[in-house]
Amino acid sequence: AAKETVCTMFERAASILSEKGLPNDAFQMQFVVYRDYDCKPEGILQSSSWETKPIAAMGGGDYEDAIEVGLWYAVQESE
Repeated sequence: AAKETVCTMFERAASILSEKGLPNDAFQMQFVVYRDYDCKPEGILQSSSWETKPIAAMGGGDYEDAIEVGLWYAVQESE
């Protein structure tokens, strides 16, 4: 469901941009995921580059997630 939603978001953005006479790649999205604590340190927080097309999101889990690492990244990006 999440992958489908991301594709829908890109399609809608491209449609609106096209209607406004703007290039389709004017809309970008970045994905950031935090992983379980049982991952290696370099794998706890992963981010994609800024994308102009939908990308496949993979992974996930069911153990103790490192949510504070994800929140830290979001704060760093907003500053």
